[in-house]
Amino acid sequence: LTSSLLRRLPPAKSRFNSSSLALSMGLTSRVLWARGSPAPTLDSPSALLLLVVGAALMFVLNTGTTATMLHLASGRLWVGFWRQMGRLSLLSHSVGLGLGLGAVLLARLSPFALVLIVLPVWGMYLLVHERTELSSRLEGALERAGRLSYEAHHDHLTGLANRALLEERMHRALSSGSQLAVLFVDLDGLKEVNDRLGHECGDELIKSTAGRLVGLVGAHDTVSRLGGDEFVLVLEGAGDQEASRAAARVVRELGGPYLIAGEEVRTRVSVGGAVGRGVASDELLRRADRAMYEAKRSGGCGWRLCPSEAG
Repeated sequence: LTSSLLRRLPPAKSRFNSSSLALSMGLTSRVLWARGSPAPTLDSPSALLLLVVGAALMFVLNTGTTATMLHLASGRLWVGFWRQMGRLSLLSHSVGLGLGLGAVLLARLSPFALVLIVLPVWGMYLLVHERTELSSRLEGALERAGRLSYEAHHDHLTGLANRALLEERMHRALSSGSQLAVLFVDLDGLKEVNDRLGHECGDELIKSTAGRLVGLVGAHDTVSRLGGDEFVLVLEGAGDQEASRAAARVVRELGGPYLIAGEEVRTRVSVGGAVGRGVASDELLRRADRAMYEAKRSGGCGWRLCPSEAG
Protein backbone atom coordinates (compact mmCIF):
# COMPACT_ATOMS: atom_id res chain seq x y z
CA LEU A 1 0.00 0.00 0.00
CA THR A 2 2.87 2.35 0.84
CA SER A 3 4.52 1.58 -2.51
CA SER A 4 1.24 2.31 -4.31
CA LEU A 5 0.92 5.64 -2.53
CA LEU A 6 4.52 6.62 -3.28
CA ARG A 7 4.07 5.79 -6.96
CA ARG A 8 0.80 7.76 -7.00
CA LEU A 9 -1.15 4.88 -8.49
CA PRO A 10 -4.86 5.40 -9.12
CA PRO A 11 -7.00 4.59 -6.05
CA ALA A 12 -8.69 1.67 -7.81
CA LYS A 13 -5.33 0.04 -8.58
CA SER A 14 -4.10 0.58 -4.99
CA ARG A 15 -7.27 -1.03 -3.61
CA PHE A 16 -6.89 -3.93 -6.02
CA ASN A 17 -3.25 -4.53 -5.02
CA SER A 18 -4.03 -4.33 -1.30
CA SER A 19 -7.06 -6.62 -1.59
CA SER A 20 -5.15 -9.19 -3.65
CA LEU A 21 -2.30 -9.23 -1.14
CA ALA A 22 -4.65 -9.50 1.84
CA LEU A 23 -6.54 -12.37 0.19
CA SER A 24 -3.29 -14.22 -0.53
CA MET A 25 -2.06 -13.76 3.03
CA GLY A 26 -5.37 -15.00 4.42
CA LEU A 27 -5.40 -18.09 2.23
CA THR A 28 -1.78 -18.87 3.05
CA SER A 29 -2.39 -18.58 6.79
CA ARG A 30 -5.46 -20.78 6.51
CA VAL A 31 -3.58 -23.51 4.66
CA LEU A 32 -0.48 -23.51 6.90
CA TRP A 33 -2.19 -23.36 10.27
CA ALA A 34 -5.56 -24.93 9.56
CA ARG A 35 -5.18 -27.27 12.54
CA GLY A 36 -4.52 -24.53 15.04
CA SER A 37 -0.76 -25.00 15.13
CA PRO A 38 1.13 -22.18 16.84
CA ALA A 39 2.76 -19.59 14.65
CA PRO A 40 6.26 -20.72 13.61
CA THR A 41 9.33 -19.13 15.14
CA LEU A 42 12.89 -18.99 13.95
CA ASP A 43 14.21 -21.45 16.53
CA SER A 44 14.68 -24.42 14.17
CA PRO A 45 15.45 -25.21 10.54
CA SER A 46 11.99 -26.77 10.19
CA ALA A 47 10.40 -23.47 11.14
CA LEU A 48 12.50 -21.66 8.54
CA LEU A 49 11.50 -24.26 5.97
CA LEU A 50 7.86 -23.71 6.87
CA LEU A 51 8.27 -19.97 6.26
CA VAL A 52 9.84 -20.61 2.84
CA VAL A 53 7.01 -22.98 1.94
CA GLY A 54 4.53 -20.36 3.10
CA ALA A 55 6.20 -17.69 0.96
CA ALA A 56 6.09 -20.00 -2.09
CA LEU A 57 2.44 -20.75 -1.44
CA MET A 58 1.65 -17.06 -1.10
CA PHE A 59 3.44 -16.35 -4.38
CA VAL A 60 1.31 -18.94 -6.19
CA LEU A 61 -1.92 -17.76 -4.59
CA ASN A 62 -1.22 -14.05 -5.11
CA THR A 63 -0.21 -14.44 -8.77
CA GLY A 64 -3.01 -16.90 -9.45
CA THR A 65 -5.77 -14.80 -7.90
CA THR A 66 -4.54 -11.62 -9.61
CA ALA A 67 -4.34 -13.38 -13.00
CA THR A 68 -7.85 -14.77 -12.44
CA MET A 69 -9.27 -11.34 -11.62
CA LEU A 70 -7.67 -9.80 -14.71
CA HIS A 71 -8.91 -12.69 -16.85
CA LEU A 72 -12.48 -12.25 -15.62
CA ALA A 73 -12.31 -8.49 -16.14
CA SER A 74 -10.83 -8.52 -19.65
CA GLY A 75 -11.53 -11.95 -21.10
CA ARG A 76 -7.90 -12.42 -22.12
CA LEU A 77 -6.18 -15.76 -21.60
CA TRP A 78 -5.37 -16.57 -17.98
CA VAL A 79 -2.06 -18.18 -18.98
CA GLY A 80 -0.93 -14.96 -20.63
CA PHE A 81 -1.47 -12.99 -17.42
CA TRP A 82 0.34 -15.65 -15.40
CA ARG A 83 3.41 -15.53 -17.65
CA GLN A 84 3.38 -11.74 -17.76
CA MET A 85 3.19 -11.33 -13.99
CA GLY A 86 5.06 -14.43 -12.83
CA ARG A 87 8.66 -13.22 -13.23
CA LEU A 88 8.14 -9.85 -11.56
CA SER A 89 5.98 -11.35 -8.82
CA LEU A 90 8.55 -14.06 -8.10
CA LEU A 91 11.31 -11.46 -7.80
CA SER A 92 9.29 -9.25 -5.46
CA HIS A 93 8.24 -12.20 -3.26
CA SER A 94 11.83 -13.49 -3.08
CA VAL A 95 13.17 -10.08 -2.07
CA GLY A 96 10.37 -9.67 0.46
CA LEU A 97 11.08 -13.08 2.02
CA GLY A 98 14.82 -12.36 2.29
CA LEU A 99 14.32 -8.93 3.81
CA GLY A 100 11.66 -10.22 6.17
CA LEU A 101 13.83 -13.04 7.51
CA GLY A 102 16.78 -10.68 7.89
CA ALA A 103 14.68 -8.16 9.77
CA VAL A 104 13.33 -10.78 12.17
CA LEU A 105 16.80 -12.23 12.86
CA LEU A 106 18.24 -8.80 13.57
CA ALA A 107 15.28 -7.91 15.75
CA ARG A 108 15.86 -11.04 17.86
CA LEU A 109 19.46 -9.95 18.42
CA SER A 110 18.56 -6.39 19.32
CA PRO A 111 15.58 -4.12 18.63
CA PHE A 112 18.01 -1.44 17.47
CA ALA A 113 19.52 -3.83 14.92
CA LEU A 114 16.27 -3.67 13.01
CA VAL A 115 17.12 -0.08 12.10
CA LEU A 116 20.31 -1.30 10.41
CA ILE A 117 18.28 -3.08 7.74
CA VAL A 118 15.10 -0.99 7.57
CA LEU A 119 16.73 2.41 6.97
CA PRO A 120 19.22 1.31 4.24
CA VAL A 121 16.55 -0.71 2.45
CA TRP A 122 14.10 2.19 2.70
CA GLY A 123 16.75 4.58 1.41
CA MET A 124 17.61 2.26 -1.48
CA TYR A 125 13.94 1.98 -2.37
CA LEU A 126 13.50 5.75 -2.40
CA LEU A 127 16.68 6.19 -4.47
CA VAL A 128 15.57 3.63 -7.06
CA HIS A 129 12.09 5.13 -7.09
CA GLU A 130 13.42 8.65 -7.68
CA ARG A 131 15.83 7.47 -10.39
CA THR A 132 12.98 5.61 -12.08
CA GLU A 133 10.76 8.68 -11.91
CA LEU A 134 13.55 10.89 -13.26
CA SER A 135 14.32 8.45 -16.06
CA SER A 136 10.63 8.23 -16.95
CA ARG A 137 10.29 12.02 -17.04
CA LEU A 138 13.45 12.36 -19.12
CA GLU A 139 12.25 9.77 -21.62
CA GLY A 140 8.89 11.53 -21.79
CA ALA A 141 10.56 14.89 -22.39
CA LEU A 142 12.79 13.45 -25.12
CA GLU A 143 9.82 11.75 -26.74
CA ARG A 144 7.82 14.99 -26.72
CA ALA A 145 10.80 16.92 -28.11
CA GLY A 146 11.24 14.35 -30.87
CA ARG A 147 7.56 14.47 -31.70
CA LEU A 148 7.56 18.26 -31.84
CA SER A 149 10.66 18.24 -34.04
CA TYR A 150 9.04 15.72 -36.39
CA GLU A 151 5.82 17.72 -36.60
CA ALA A 152 7.79 20.90 -37.31
CA HIS A 153 9.54 19.30 -40.29
CA HIS A 154 6.91 16.99 -41.80
CA ASP A 155 3.53 17.32 -43.45
CA HIS A 156 0.82 16.14 -41.05
CA LEU A 157 -1.28 14.40 -43.73
CA THR A 158 1.34 12.51 -45.75
CA GLY A 159 4.36 12.38 -43.45
CA LEU A 160 6.48 13.86 -46.25
CA ALA A 161 9.06 16.57 -45.64
CA ASN A 162 7.52 20.03 -45.43
CA ARG A 163 8.95 23.25 -46.86
CA ALA A 164 11.22 23.87 -43.86
CA LEU A 165 12.87 20.44 -44.08
CA LEU A 166 13.03 20.65 -47.88
CA GLU A 167 14.91 23.96 -47.81
CA GLU A 168 17.19 22.71 -45.05
CA ARG A 169 18.19 19.61 -47.05
CA MET A 170 18.61 21.60 -50.26
CA HIS A 171 20.77 24.21 -48.53
CA ARG A 172 22.96 21.51 -46.96
CA ALA A 173 23.44 19.68 -50.28
CA LEU A 174 24.11 22.82 -52.31
CA SER A 175 26.55 24.15 -49.69
CA SER A 176 28.56 20.93 -49.99
CA GLY A 177 28.89 21.43 -53.76
CA SER A 178 26.36 18.80 -54.84
CA GLN A 179 24.32 19.19 -57.98
CA LEU A 180 20.56 18.98 -57.48
CA ALA A 181 17.67 18.32 -59.80
CA VAL A 182 14.39 19.79 -58.51
CA LEU A 183 10.99 18.74 -59.88
CA PHE A 184 8.01 20.91 -59.01
CA VAL A 185 4.81 18.81 -59.28
CA ASP A 186 1.30 20.27 -59.48
CA LEU A 187 -1.64 17.88 -59.29
CA ASP A 188 -4.75 19.03 -61.18
CA GLY A 189 -8.13 17.57 -60.28
CA LEU A 190 -8.01 17.69 -56.47
CA LYS A 191 -10.76 20.34 -56.25
CA GLU A 192 -13.10 18.23 -58.41
CA VAL A 193 -12.54 15.24 -56.12
CA ASN A 194 -13.21 17.37 -53.03
CA ASP A 195 -16.41 18.81 -54.53
CA ARG A 196 -17.74 15.49 -55.82
CA LEU A 197 -16.60 12.93 -53.24
CA GLY A 198 -15.75 15.02 -50.18
CA HIS A 199 -12.59 16.24 -48.50
CA GLU A 200 -11.81 12.85 -46.94
CA CYS A 201 -11.54 11.37 -50.44
CA GLY A 202 -9.41 14.34 -51.43
CA ASP A 203 -7.07 13.54 -48.56
CA GLU A 204 -6.90 9.93 -49.74
CA LEU A 205 -5.93 11.17 -53.21
CA ILE A 206 -3.14 13.30 -51.71
CA LYS A 207 -1.81 10.38 -49.64
CA SER A 208 -1.94 8.02 -52.62
CA THR A 209 -0.06 10.57 -54.72
CA ALA A 210 2.58 10.91 -52.00
CA GLY A 211 3.02 7.14 -51.94
CA ARG A 212 3.51 6.97 -55.69
CA LEU A 213 6.08 9.77 -55.64
CA VAL A 214 8.08 8.13 -52.84
CA GLY A 215 8.23 4.98 -54.94
CA LEU A 216 9.84 6.88 -57.81
CA VAL A 217 12.91 8.23 -55.99
CA GLY A 218 15.95 6.79 -54.32
CA ALA A 219 16.74 6.48 -50.64
CA HIS A 220 18.88 9.66 -50.62
CA ASP A 221 16.36 11.80 -52.51
CA THR A 222 13.62 13.93 -50.95
CA VAL A 223 9.89 14.09 -51.59
CA SER A 224 8.16 17.10 -50.08
CA ARG A 225 4.62 18.41 -49.94
CA LEU A 226 4.43 22.19 -49.95
CA GLY A 227 0.70 22.19 -49.29
CA GLY A 228 -2.51 21.62 -51.18
CA ASP A 229 -1.74 19.78 -54.41
CA GLU A 230 1.92 20.87 -54.78
CA PHE A 231 4.86 18.52 -54.32
CA VAL A 232 8.61 18.86 -54.84
CA LEU A 233 11.14 16.13 -55.62
CA VAL A 234 14.85 16.73 -55.01
CA LEU A 235 17.24 14.34 -56.75
CA GLU A 236 20.80 14.64 -55.46
CA GLY A 237 23.59 14.34 -58.03
CA ALA A 238 21.16 14.23 -60.98
CA GLY A 239 21.74 16.13 -64.23
CA ASP A 240 19.47 17.24 -67.06
CA GLN A 241 19.00 13.74 -68.50
CA GLU A 242 18.16 12.18 -65.14
CA ALA A 243 15.78 15.04 -64.36
CA SER A 244 14.00 14.62 -67.72
CA ARG A 245 13.57 10.87 -67.22
CA ALA A 246 12.31 11.41 -63.66
CA ALA A 247 9.80 14.07 -64.81
CA ALA A 248 8.46 11.74 -67.50
CA ARG A 249 8.07 8.95 -64.92
CA VAL A 250 6.15 11.28 -62.59
CA VAL A 251 3.73 12.32 -65.36
CA ARG A 252 3.20 8.69 -66.35
CA GLU A 253 2.78 7.40 -62.79
CA LEU A 254 0.45 10.14 -61.54
CA GLY A 255 -1.56 10.10 -64.73
CA GLY A 256 -2.71 6.56 -64.01
CA PRO A 257 -6.10 5.91 -62.40
CA TYR A 258 -6.69 6.07 -58.63
CA LEU A 259 -9.31 4.02 -56.80
CA ILE A 260 -10.93 6.41 -54.30
CA ALA A 261 -14.05 5.40 -52.35
CA GLY A 262 -14.73 2.65 -54.85
CA GLU A 263 -14.55 5.02 -57.81
CA GLU A 264 -11.88 5.36 -60.46
CA VAL A 265 -10.37 8.84 -60.38
CA ARG A 266 -7.99 10.29 -62.94
CA THR A 267 -5.90 13.43 -62.51
CA ARG A 268 -3.72 15.66 -64.64
CA VAL A 269 -0.21 16.56 -63.57
CA SER A 270 2.19 19.31 -64.58
CA VAL A 271 5.89 18.98 -63.74
CA GLY A 272 8.60 21.61 -63.96
CA GLY A 273 12.27 20.79 -63.48
CA ALA A 274 15.48 22.70 -62.83
CA VAL A 275 19.06 21.56 -62.33
CA GLY A 276 21.68 23.57 -60.54
CA ARG A 277 24.89 23.63 -58.54
CA GLY A 278 26.18 26.41 -56.33
CA VAL A 279 22.90 28.38 -56.41
CA ALA A 280 20.51 29.32 -53.63
CA SER A 281 17.80 26.79 -52.86
CA ASP A 282 14.97 29.30 -53.28
CA GLU A 283 16.34 30.29 -56.71
CA LEU A 284 16.36 26.65 -57.82
CA LEU A 285 12.78 26.25 -56.59
CA ARG A 286 11.70 29.38 -58.51
CA ARG A 287 13.19 28.00 -61.73
CA ALA A 288 11.34 24.70 -61.29
CA ASP A 289 8.13 26.57 -60.47
CA ARG A 290 8.38 28.67 -63.66
CA ALA A 291 8.95 25.53 -65.72
CA MET A 292 5.91 23.89 -64.12
CA TYR A 293 3.68 26.84 -65.11
CA GLU A 294 5.00 26.59 -68.66
CA ALA A 295 3.93 22.93 -68.70
CA LYS A 296 0.52 23.87 -67.29
CA ARG A 297 -0.01 26.58 -69.97
CA SER A 298 0.74 23.98 -72.62
CA GLY A 299 -2.34 22.03 -71.64
CA GLY A 300 -1.22 20.21 -68.52
CA CYS A 301 -0.33 16.55 -68.10
CA GLY A 302 3.24 17.17 -69.23
CA TRP A 303 6.61 18.42 -68.10
CA ARG A 304 9.14 21.13 -68.88
CA LEU A 305 12.77 21.44 -67.87
CA CYS A 306 14.29 24.86 -67.22
CA PRO A 307 17.62 25.28 -69.04
CA SER A 308 20.59 24.96 -66.67
CA GLU A 309 22.18 28.23 -65.61
CA ALA A 310 25.54 28.92 -64.08
CA GLY A 311 25.40 29.48 -60.35
